[in-house]
Amino acid sequence: MGLHGLARRYFVQALNLSHVSGDRPLGGKVLALMSHQANFLGEYQEAVDLARAAALGAGTAATPRVRAMYAAMEARGLASMGDKRGCLRTMKAAETSFSQGTETEEPDWIGYFDQAELHDELAHCFTALRAPREAERHANLALGEDPDMHPRSRTFCRVSLATSYLDAGEIPRACEVAGEALVAAGRIKSARVRKYIRVFDRRLDALGSQRAISEFRERARPIVAEAS
Repeated sequence: MGLHGLARRYFVQALNLSHVSGDRPLGGKVLALMSHQANFLGEYQEAVDLARAAALGAGTAATPRVRAMYAAMEARGLASMGDKRGCLRTMKAAETSFSQGTETEEPDWIGYFDQAELHDELAHCFTALRAPREAERHANLALGEDPDMHPRSRTFCRVSLATSYLDAGEIPRACEVAGEALVAAGRIKSARVRKYIRVFDRRLDALGSQRAISEFRERARPIVAEAS
């Protein structure tokens, strides 16, 4: 809904409750969510700091996939800051930790962080780093998983894939994939989804008035207007 101040207050409450319960990895999960929010709001250093605090606070109590999720959030922040070396290192750590996990030892609340989610996070990182071929590869791997899972994440992933095509100069293909994201965006009531569409639309400003661009912008106009 875009009510970020209210969301933060609930995150703080959740963090306090996890502390009282003694569940350090779950407390780290809350910090990771706060990192994700900070990254979306453009507070990139805070995003990195929160993700690192999540991993530090959970320590050895965190299971492999939980550690992978923490690392993915840190990588997102580093990518947004333009720290390519740090981001690549942290993405590698996320992949390594994820590969060490088994579903039987993982807490139920990390069940959403599957192979598709990991590749989605990596695609976002490579998109921010303007590495279109790697972004494309990971986005397609994410989208190749179960199509009935994570509809909102899949929409974000399609926008990342579309952006990777823009960065590679493949404008018609980019607009086609972004158009697929529009279909899902119209069904999902999410301020963040609308923001992703608006950011992609703004990237088109400097690319002229090709037919593919004009057709996409005509379809996107209602969603872009809501995001303004």
